[in-house]
Amino acid sequence: MLERLQACFDNIRPIYLTLLILASPIWLGSLLLEILPIQSLVNQITGDRGLGSFLLGELMEIVPLIMIHLLTHSFVNGATILLLDRYQTQGTLDLRTTVQTTLAKLVDLVVSSLLSVVAIGIGLLFCLVPGVFLSIQLIFTHETIMLDEQSGIDSLGASWNLIRDRTWELFLELFPIWGITILIAFSEKLLPDWVVSGLYFLFEPLAIAYGLSIYRDLSGRN
Repeated sequence: MLERLQACFDNIRPIYLTLLILASPIWLGSLLLEILPIQSLVNQITGDRGLGSFLLGELMEIVPLIMIHLLTHSFVNGATILLLDRYQTQGTLDLRTTVQTTLAKLVDLVVSSLLSVVAIGIGLLFCLVPGVFLSIQLIFTHETIMLDEQSGIDSLGASWNLIRDRTWELFLELFPIWGITILIAFSEKLLPDWVVSGLYFLFEPLAIAYGLSIYRDLSGRN
């Protein structure tokens, strides 16, 4: 596990700045939501500072948050997967082509993300274990879209079939990434929101590279 993490870090180090540029929509989207005075705008529009205005403001915060999260993370994940794969297999680093290809597949990426979130959310409603199980089984949907030309819906089945009965083995393999993510999450109590968003932003390329490394092993690409 730690050997893979170190290898992934060594692989992305020469192109880390490029990967951060590619991941910038995630941080910018989070920053935008932080600075937008949505509740104040609702009050000005409705002229009401009561419960109805408050609930509308909360709704207007949640919906953009979900939309921006789905769009930015789907785009960044897809683009980073493609860029890293081409860099590792062909030695090329073409941002323009990567962005164009990812935008062409953005609908499939968003559909797979949305369906995965819904499935995992339903699993978590019943118990923690089904939610964790589904999050592992569906973890490679974006890889199958970007590298195996799967559609948004078919990517769920492709990821599931790739993992099959190796769920808990993969759970242990992913532990370093989940551990770092948990540490960043706990830092929210000590650090400003924009700093925490920045930590996620800096960690994103390594997390995607780590997942891609596992995917390449499972799919026989390495």
